[in-house]
Amino acid sequence: MDERFAAIPNPEKVARGRLGLPGPVAAVVLVLALAALCLLAAAFARRQNPLRRAWRAAAASGRYQLVGETRWQAGAESGAWRVSGSGHPDGRLAITLTQVADPAADPGGAMSLALAIAWPEVRLAVPDGPAAAPEPHALARALPGGDPLALLAVGEGARAGPLEAVGARDCQAWDFQVGGAAYLSWWREHPGFLPVNADSGGLPTFEAEGRLWQDPATGLPCRIVAQLRLPRVAGEQIGEAGLDWRYDWARPASATAER
Repeated sequence: MDERFAAIPNPEKVARGRLGLPGPVAAVVLVLALAALCLLAAAFARRQNPLRRAWRAAAASGRYQLVGETRWQAGAESGAWRVSGSGHPDGRLAITLTQVADPAADPGGAMSLALAIAWPEVRLAVPDGPAAAPEPHALARALPGGDPLALLAVGEGARAGPLEAVGARDCQAWDFQVGGAAYLSWWREHPGFLPVNADSGGLPTFEAEGRLWQDPATGLPCRIVAQLRLPRVAGEQIGEAGLDWRYDWARPASATAER
C-alpha cells in the first residue's frame, strides 16, 4: 500500500468520533438502558393506575362488608337479586341472595339463600335448611358479574370522574373497561374467585364497562358499578348483566401492599 494513503485516518471513524456516535458495544449498552427505562416507566404507570391501587388496598385490608344488587336480561327473560354479606380478598364470599320478586308473578314474595362461596365450591351457610345450594349454572343468573373486585385487577383505561358521596365518604369516581381475554388470563391464575358468568363459558369474549368509586385517603373501593355484555347468560343466549356493590372495610389498608 502507498505510504501516503496509509497515514490517512478512516473517514467513517473520524465522523463517528466528531459526532459522538457510539461504537457497537456502546450502542448495545444504550439499547439495554432504554429498555430498562421503559420497563421502569411501565411499572410506575401500573402502580399509579387507580384500579390497581384499589386492588392492592383491598388485598391488604382483609375482610369487608358488602351490600348491593345484580340483574340480568336475555331476550324476554330477566331477573334481579339483592346481595348482602361479607367477603375476603382471596375470593371467599359469605352472602345472602334475595331474589327481587315480581308481586304479580310471585305473590308469595322473594326467595333468599345464604351461601358460602369458595369457588368452585358453593354451599349453604345453613346446611340443614329447606333449600338446596344452587348449581353453578343457576348461580350465573344470580351473580352474573362474579366477584366485582376481580374487575379492578384487569380493568384498563381509567378515566377520572367527579368526587361523589358514597354513604358518609367522599369518593373519587373512575370509569374503566374490562376485556374478556385479559380477565380470563388473570382468572386462570386466581381460580378461587367467583368468575363472570360462572359455568356458562364465553369468558374470552365478554365485555364490561365499569365505574369505581375510590376512597382517596386509603385507596379502597367504596362502590363498584358495572354493565356487562355476555355471549351467553347461564349458557343459553346473548344477554346483558349489571351489578352495583358498595363496600365497608374493617380496617385501613396500606395502598402500597402488593397482591
